[in-house]
Amino acid sequence: MKKYIITIIIGLIVVGCGGGLFAVEVMDYDYIDSLPTNVTATTLNYTYDLNDDDVYIDNSAYNVIYTTDDKIAEGTIKISVSYYDKVNEISTSDSIQDGHRVISYFASEKITNFKYFYNLFMDNLKDKKVYNYEYLDNVTITVHLNSKDTSNVKNYDSITAHGFYISDETVICNQMLEEIARDTNYIYYLNCLKSSTVYLVYDNGTKISVKTALNTNVVTIYELIDAGLEVIQQPISE
Repeated sequence: MKKYIITIIIGLIVVGCGGGLFAVEVMDYDYIDSLPTNVTATTLNYTYDLNDDDVYIDNSAYNVIYTTDDKIAEGTIKISVSYYDKVNEISTSDSIQDGHRVISYFASEKITNFKYFYNLFMDNLKDKKVYNYEYLDNVTITVHLNSKDTSNVKNYDSITAHGFYISDETVICNQMLEEIARDTNYIYYLNCLKSSTVYLVYDNGTKISVKTALNTNVVTIYELIDAGLEVIQQPISE
């Protein structure tokens, strides 16, 4: 979201400097360290059975909050994901990683989010108010479970488990969306043609391009998102 704020502000500076009034105008604006009151988060709820196995909640991308509630049936966990659906999509994964059952959540930008953000920003600007729009990227994951199951549900840092990090070495990038993966519900894009110049860099120094890693099934798109790869996610139905 920060890149959108910078883009719009630069545009306003250019326009404002043309009239020589921008610096004076900025002094009249109020900065508010929150989102506008009319911007509300959406919550998705998920339920999982433990099936007598330990379950790991992936906490590498977002903070995870645990809360006990003995009204929840033993052997069941309920997870609430709170996010801003005007700018992000949430996808989930319940998979086996390194021999462990890992539940992960991923937020990726909607293609239409810039239009929403621009309209929101400009509407608030009319009232001479600038909010902290970076909060739009916040995702809160809350795990609700029976107190008897607390020892069976644990955090899992998948970035450490993967043993790699993402390195974007792109110098020149053709400005068009590049599809890099799809599943039954979504298509995943990079914001330009760069899958051959964005790399997975392993602890031993070995690196492999995102394009090769996906084509050879070295990693899944979910693992890449979890490790910090920025993607744009579009529902297939659109």
